[in-house]
Amino acid sequence: MGKMITPIPFSRVRKLEFPELVNGVVTIVGKSDPAALHIEGMYNLLLEAQPQVSSLEVVYKKHPESAILRSLRIKRKDLLMGIQNHVKGLAKARVASMEAELDLVLPFIEKYLGDIVADNSKTATEKIKQMFLKLEGDTSLKAAVTKVGLDIYFNELSTLQQSFDHSITKRRAAVAAIARPHTRKIKSDLGVALSDLVDAIELAYKEFPALNYMPMVNEINKLFNEYLSDIKARSTRNKNGAISTDKTDSTTAA
Repeated sequence: MGKMITPIPFSRVRKLEFPELVNGVVTIVGKSDPAALHIEGMYNLLLEAQPQVSSLEVVYKKHPESAILRSLRIKRKDLLMGIQNHVKGLAKARVASMEAELDLVLPFIEKYLGDIVADNSKTATEKIKQMFLKLEGDTSLKAAVTKVGLDIYFNELSTLQQSFDHSITKRRAAVAAIARPHTRKIKSDLGVALSDLVDAIELAYKEFPALNYMPMVNEINKLFNEYLSDIKARSTRNKNGAISTDKTDSTTAA
């Protein structure tokens, strides 16, 4: 005798499809008197797992702090370009009264800020922090920076970097505070509970042939077939997409 309940790969049911699936099975079995059908144990285990569906939520990936960070990145980039342009002017003019200061400042700027505009955000942040650390430990260099007129830029950059660091820390803490349980673990737990209930129904059907399981089974099958159709349709679309990509690649190669 084959399976009386349509087999369905629960792992391939999408996250936001799982709540309706679990709730549907609970409703169908619940109204069929699971105690009288001798499947109450596995049904109760599914009921215990059911609240986990509330954690299968839509993930909102944008955080308000992200917009602030984007704005700060733009401001920082503009400021860094301003510093670079100022330094280019100093190097070109080579004012005699600043000769000694320029010999200190120009290599310093080139080392830390020379190509910083092309760096990613994390690398740029580290370079800026190392630059200020070096500057704070060298009084001659600090005085030279002031004399050539870069201190105003550096004070602004320091304030901007502090705001940047604060915003990143704030966003990281907020994201951590709303972290959801792992989706795969939740789906696995619910899938096991559903499978155990299905097995219990099929065993009870064999053990108690005088009882009428078919109204419940037919309704479960109708529900499962809807999900199975969606799974097969997605699989077909994915295969057709892969074939189309392969043909495109082959045509391009030819």
